[in-house]
Amino acid sequence: MAVHANCNWDEGKSGKMEYDEMENKADAEKVTLKSNEIRPSNQNKNSVTEFTGEEDDHDDDISKIEALNDLHHALQKWPTIGQILLEINKQNKIGCPIAAMNVMWFTRFIISTMFLGHLGGLELAGGTMALTYANVTGFSILLGLSGGMEPFCCQAFGAQRHKLVGLTLQRGILVMLVVSIPIAFAWVHVEKVLLWFGQDREIAAIAKEYLFYLLPDLIATAILNPLRVYLRSQCITKPMMLCSALAMSLHIPLNFLLVFGLKLGASGTALASALTDLNLIIMLIIYIWKTGLHQHSWPAWSTASFQAWGSFMKIAGPACLMTCLEWWCYETMTLLTGLLPDAHKAISTMAIVLNGDTICYALQVALGSCAATRVGNELGANSPLAAYHASLAALSMSIALACLGATWLFSARKIWGKLFTKDRDILLGVAKLLPIMGLCEFGNFPQTVCCGVLRGSARPTTGAYANLGAFYLVGIPLGIYLAFACGLGLLGLWIGLLAAVLTCAVLTVTVVMRTDWILESFRAQNLTDSSCIGVVTPVESAVIDSQTFCLSIPSQEIQENS
Repeated sequence: MAVHANCNWDEGKSGKMEYDEMENKADAEKVTLKSNEIRPSNQNKNSVTEFTGEEDDHDDDISKIEALNDLHHALQKWPTIGQILLEINKQNKIGCPIAAMNVMWFTRFIISTMFLGHLGGLELAGGTMALTYANVTGFSILLGLSGGMEPFCCQAFGAQRHKLVGLTLQRGILVMLVVSIPIAFAWVHVEKVLLWFGQDREIAAIAKEYLFYLLPDLIATAILNPLRVYLRSQCITKPMMLCSALAMSLHIPLNFLLVFGLKLGASGTALASALTDLNLIIMLIIYIWKTGLHQHSWPAWSTASFQAWGSFMKIAGPACLMTCLEWWCYETMTLLTGLLPDAHKAISTMAIVLNGDTICYALQVALGSCAATRVGNELGANSPLAAYHASLAALSMSIALACLGATWLFSARKIWGKLFTKDRDILLGVAKLLPIMGLCEFGNFPQTVCCGVLRGSARPTTGAYANLGAFYLVGIPLGIYLAFACGLGLLGLWIGLLAAVLTCAVLTVTVVMRTDWILESFRAQNLTDSSCIGVVTPVESAVIDSQTFCLSIPSQEIQENS
């Protein structure tokens, strides 16, 4: 029978690896390649055949070649609709709770902005400036670094090396705490930085105080992000969603208490965010402890977590850059908007349009994380064909969701702006830009999914190059030219952004479609080697005689793809 990396979502057993017998019309065949043996296991009921090193070497080599040829042939064919639907069902069980968590996470910032708005215009401006500064210099970096944990955790879980998952969690937390030190230094000196850029002195002073109270949230994020990857890589997403919902239910009361009860003002919203994240960390730790999850994947605090940081950063660094390059592009576009004539209305229009994309962005991030988890799990389990199917299923969902997102943005073009303002010029601007934002979804969804596939297969450097070229060599220069040289204004900036996301989508989809999944499976075996966590080249892996490489080759899937 076929052996695949699956996750059990039954209550009380979330994230446990199990090997399920798939109900196929024809039996499946597992081929184990080793330097001196091939052993097809679980043959048809009527025959059981075993080939070992005792057989003739010539027959042994032929069996190896035939097995690899069958796999190569299957990987060159499109999966059937049934196979895609089966994989989509698996991804939905992981992705839906992640999407709900992302929506709640964005809601937290909306709530904070609402409380700042009730305090006054100056507090709103100062708090918004502080949050923008914190996102660019802090939260985006920590989020990107946590993405570097995904290939280690996901592939290790697929390979059933659970203690390596826990070791990666330790290493990730330590690395992010160290990185938080220079970030904290940048936050403490935010007032000087803002004044150097010509910002208002009162706004800069409020931003400084806001970020001082937000410092605990920096430490909390350095712990929370690795915890999320640790659980998500084991397909444990529903408990995270429930813990997030409970923590968010306390967020509004905390804001009332700190902002109005203790009269901390704008700083109270910052402290409330930190306490909300701290509550979530406590809940997740309690869940891990009560379910005994740590017994399989937490080898106690180990000195090994202080080692191999260089190998870890070879993946975490590009993963961080891949995330930050895209995030910083949107912030750059916002700054360029401030240079346009009638900047106040232009910035308001930009903010309303980006808010309209919030739900779509939450779905994109969820789908990308889901793709990283499934591809990483299957590569770790030595199932290149299943990883290939997972990537195509995620791309299929991305196209469907892009159509829904574009339809929503186009349909809401005359309604969405009225929820925020009555200014006629801003409403006209929003109605003009939302359809372009809708077109951007046809690039955003596939690009985010492909970046997830690249993270899951430990290739974030490729994604970083794609984002660098698309956003900074195409999008921003074209946007500047159209906005200022051609006089298109805000419309020109958005056309540049549209060109960037479409270019990035074409680049990343091309890379994913041309992936050699057998080669990536070899790389996954080296990445999850408990004795060497660093990345070893696939060629070196192939010639190590002691290396055992198992490929799950479902015979029915091969026949259907023939």
